[in-house]
Amino acid sequence: MAKQIEQGKPLAELVKGSLDYTQHIISQAFYAAFARSDEDWFYIEEIFADHLIVAHESLPPDEFYRVPYQRQGETYSFAPREAWEVVELAYRPRTMTESGKSKGRRFVERIGWLELVEAKDANPDGPWQIRGQGITADVVNGNNRRYARHVLEAAVRELRTHLRESAGQGRLLLTGEADHPQDKGYRTPLLQETIINWTDVEFRDGRVWLAGKLLGTRIGKDVRAQMLGGVRPDISQRGYGRSILIEEDGREIEEVVELTITGYDLVAEGSDPHAGVTMVESRRPQNEGRPQTENAHPKEEKTMNEELQKAIEEFVETYVSQLNYTDKTKNQIRKAVLSAKPATVEAAKEMIEAKHREYEAIMAEAQEKREKLLKEQEKELAELRAEQQKRQVAEHIQARLQEMKYPDEMKAVLAEALKAAEPPTVEAADALIEAKQKEYDALMAQMKLAERGCNRVQVVGPVLETETGTPEFARPAFDLVERLAERKLGVRRDFRQATTPNEIFTRRYLEAFDRTYRHQLIEEARRYQQFLEAETTADLSLPYSVSRAIIEEAVPELVALSIFDFGLEDTSPTRIYFEAYSEETGAAPTVTDESFTSAHDSWVQLANRRLRPGSVTVTSNPAGTTYTEYADYVIDYANGKIMVLSTGSMADATGFLIDYTYDKVRAGENAAIQRGKGSLSYQTVELMADRLASLVTDEAITFARTQLGWDAVTRTLNMVIRELREMIDTGAIRLALASAVRSGNSGGTWNSASDPISDLVQKIGLAKAAIITKNYMPRFVLLSPTNAERLSNWDGFKRDGFPDAVLNAAGFVGQVKGLPVFMSNHMPDSHALVGHTELVQHRVLSTKPMTLKGPFQAYNSGNLVAAQEYYVEEYNATESLIPDKGGFVTIA
Repeated sequence: MAKQIEQGKPLAELVKGSLDYTQHIISQAFYAAFARSDEDWFYIEEIFADHLIVAHESLPPDEFYRVPYQRQGETYSFAPREAWEVVELAYRPRTMTESGKSKGRRFVERIGWLELVEAKDANPDGPWQIRGQGITADVVNGNNRRYARHVLEAAVRELRTHLRESAGQGRLLLTGEADHPQDKGYRTPLLQETIINWTDVEFRDGRVWLAGKLLGTRIGKDVRAQMLGGVRPDISQRGYGRSILIEEDGREIEEVVELTITGYDLVAEGSDPHAGVTMVESRRPQNEGRPQTENAHPKEEKTMNEELQKAIEEFVETYVSQLNYTDKTKNQIRKAVLSAKPATVEAAKEMIEAKHREYEAIMAEAQEKREKLLKEQEKELAELRAEQQKRQVAEHIQARLQEMKYPDEMKAVLAEALKAAEPPTVEAADALIEAKQKEYDALMAQMKLAERGCNRVQVVGPVLETETGTPEFARPAFDLVERLAERKLGVRRDFRQATTPNEIFTRRYLEAFDRTYRHQLIEEARRYQQFLEAETTADLSLPYSVSRAIIEEAVPELVALSIFDFGLEDTSPTRIYFEAYSEETGAAPTVTDESFTSAHDSWVQLANRRLRPGSVTVTSNPAGTTYTEYADYVIDYANGKIMVLSTGSMADATGFLIDYTYDKVRAGENAAIQRGKGSLSYQTVELMADRLASLVTDEAITFARTQLGWDAVTRTLNMVIRELREMIDTGAIRLALASAVRSGNSGGTWNSASDPISDLVQKIGLAKAAIITKNYMPRFVLLSPTNAERLSNWDGFKRDGFPDAVLNAAGFVGQVKGLPVFMSNHMPDSHALVGHTELVQHRVLSTKPMTLKGPFQAYNSGNLVAAQEYYVEEYNATESLIPDKGGFVTIA
């Protein structure tokens, strides 16, 4: 039950007559703070000194909101909506409208248009439905009167409340006549003159809208006949309330602050300030154009206005005298306010404050102009002083330059440098000149020494290292590579711009080689001239330089290095680390012969979720007939559901059996969580020495001298490089293929004689998918030259879409299934290999990189042979630790 409250403290008026204006200001502030709509409306019932009584459509008729408010100067602040208290009144409230009836004014406004809603021949004896538009809010009408939006809205709300009461509650009848009762000589409406029963009135879009019935009386029929003939009457509003006089833009306006509507009549004439007959008001002869107003107490009002005017004059005199202006300015303000004839003390105060703000703005503007003028004068003075100072500095610099014994060209350059520095003072210019003189004196000394032939030598570093990135001590190796490139047996490379995996690994390999054999390479570089004059392999005693050249040419050409994991190790034995994925026991259980009952085209829930694709088999119950997925049924693998299709061969409402494997990751509430184990493991490997020998006969050297352009040394190196490359590629590629076949990740068999190339592409994709299902991502496809040539004839085969690191990699030929395709002559024609980079791991001992040893005298069964032998030695290891990272296609 809501709290009951007594009547609050009434508003106190400053002077007689100011209460209306104060209530008007408070109402405007309240409605501005809490905007209303047709869906959520409320209006003020009463205004007290510290709170409002507000009615709301959501409350019962005997309950209201108590809304506290505070006044700060001319501003009113209200409690937020959530702080409003629902109360019952221990007294009968007097609305703002009712409180003004005893001293109210009668308002008669001709305000709008009327039209018939029913058809011309409908219901000839009446009544007939009509509708019309009433008065518009916040517009000054032809009677020089304005109705505020909240005032008009509150009046309509009150009127609607009474119209909607039941008959037992005394429902109000809102009627209308043809012409006003006063225009026909009556003070009140007469029943026999009533021709309209207004049934609904509402306020929307800032206007009053009416709906009602035109009665079938004699006058009502006449009015209907006129309307059917094109003579449309206007609507005139009857009401009473309160108003105040205000001045806007030099014009005096009557502002209605309280209103009670008593009726709407039909009239002939109209005057609307906007257009047509939207708002039409009756005009009666007035003196000096004053609004039509019937004063219930003319003597009382005259006395009240005289007392109010006197109070206003006294307030203006007191308030203006307190302003901090000259007497002349005070008199101007006093005269301006009084000549405007403010209606209330509050209005006079607002006028004074407006004048005060106006004068303050004028004074502030004047002060701003004075300050701006002073700043401009100071700026001009500072510019004059700066210009004078600049001129003095320039003259001083010119005088100092004349004293210097530099050539004219050097003086011109020095003058430009001093001018660009812009020294602010003569002292700063002297300090700058002293510093510049030290620089120019040094230049003059160098010029003098140069004239006398005393040029100084500048060392910028070894040309070979600056231009190619090859250390100077590796020049013999560089020249060997150049000789190979000149004979088209090798390729020049700048490993400072390495992009491919081959080039990056080679750069690291050469850096390790240079660190290990630096002193040997330096010693060989000292004997570089001897190397240049070597004519036979026996004279070639630069094994470390030759080894470096072999590394630089052989390693970047390795196809295995393009696709497998190559690295350097500092120790042996060493550990090769790798990651693997294995499931815990119970993480992927298999279900056999689970029964379910079909329901055509509806999902049936199985016992488990997260089914594995490819593991589902559906049979009849008992088993005998096996059904086909997508033809007879479909599976929701994530949620563990099956749907039997009505278009398939499985019957409805029949029992079937299903087998499947599922991942036990969705076991349900409070169930144990299974684990999938991702492990990081390692394999300890021992790096072993690979040694490759090469024999060069004496005849090869002797006959080479007779052949122009044939170099036995270069040919020997090229032979060693080719054999070493084949040895490493063969070992890594064959090991990868053996591991892939062992994994069982097969994409099937492709018959090169009968099957189309597109089938080979499909089977490569199946091998790729087999690797992916084991949680590894394939990175390459490796083919023999024959199969690579076959695949290149497929329409979808292409080379574009890869970065330079792949396009320039050794063995790269194109792309298929989103994977780069590589070719190697060490790959057999019988298989295609799909794999991950870590399918094979190859490690090289960095503390003893590849070296060339020799020459050694050749022997055969203990007898000398006219030949010398060389061999290449490297410590390395090749392993394949995870076969599941590879897949294969068998090619028949």
